Amino acid sequence: MKPDALFLSAAARFKTGRQYRFPERNRPTRAAKHQRDDPEAQVQDRSVEPQRSKIKIFDGENMMKKMTFALALSLTTALSSQTFAAEVPTGTQLAEDQTYTYRVLDEFASLDPQLNEGVAGSVVINDLFEGLYNQAPDGSDVPGVALRHDVSEDNMTYTFHLREDARWSDGRPLTAFDFVYAWRRLLHPQTGSQYAYVLHGLRGARAFAEDASGGFGETRGVLARDASTLVVELEAPLPYFLELTSFFSTYPVPRQAVEAHGRRWFLPPNLVGN
Repeated sequence: MKPDALFLSAAARFKTGRQYRFPERNRPTRAAKHQRDDPEAQVQDRSVEPQRSKIKIFDGENMMKKMTFALALSLTTALSSQTFAAEVPTGTQLAEDQTYTYRVLDEFASLDPQLNEGVAGSVVINDLFEGLYNQAPDGSDVPGVALRHDVSEDNMTYTFHLREDARWSDGRPLTAFDFVYAWRRLLHPQTGSQYAYVLHGLRGARAFAEDASGGFGETRGVLARDASTLVVELEAPLPYFLELTSFFSTYPVPRQAVEAHGRRWFLPPNLVGN
């Protein structure tokens, strides 16, 4: 979990189950329209009020439950490793209940990194998952699951060195093989991801995205040299490639959970994050 994750959307908190609506707007009834067109009718009857429309945006209680689960899992993950732990000033007395509840502006369709398409979903995904790198407040790249990386002289091969203590929230080790699985999944035509194109700059990625051929993730493109070493091969130098490693579509996903629960793997109580 990233140090600044708890500050996302902190300005607005949603704690009730009320139905929210857009600002009310007037929609004149047929009677009101008649009054407007007929001055006599206006004098005779001024009791007709314009109707007001109520538009339900979302069920707050349901949203709150989802957010409470999401942040509870996120905090559990944070406390599972010293690397993830937030910096707590010496002498600070923490509350016994470390659940943090917050709201997002819109309902999200998915918490699957490879299937999410919206901003609202990405906010929560960024709190539940972590890529090879993170983005600091100033936009610079800082270590995430990867501690560091090396780049070849031709700028076409990146070698990432992962933290050996990286874990999924269920306690299983998170390895370079998880990234290979996630990136193949992102590109696979059966997944149908709208963001598959972000990896088209890798060797063999386009062919794999078309018909799952070309050996991507097996002999080229992205390879796990061992559990803590990930090698990425590009078709040509990409100055922005490192920034893609902090984009939610490239986050790892837990193969064991995806294969066990299918497209419902990210729902409570199936969700496993890192």
